[in-house]
Amino acid sequence: MKRGWVTREQPPDNCRLVHAVLTSEGEEACQGTTARVYRAAVADEFTSLLNERDLADLRRIGRKLMEGHGRWDVKRFARSEE
Repeated sequence: MKRGWVTREQPPDNCRLVHAVLTSEGEEACQGTTARVYRAAVADEFTSLLNERDLADLRRIGRKLMEGHGRWDVKRFARSEE
């Protein structure tokens, strides 16, 4: 919270919940170094264990799930199409 990347929001109809919500500054931070570090960690922990066929299957299944839920965004996932 000190950097202003996250704010706390509490729904007016449920005082027991508190949501951490990224600010625009927080979203920018996640797109920069944070995103690169995250992708590298995922690659180290998961994709290094998979061969090319496994990765292709994972991309195909992931896309099918995202499309089925109306969440597929061609611009966002363009790299996975390579």
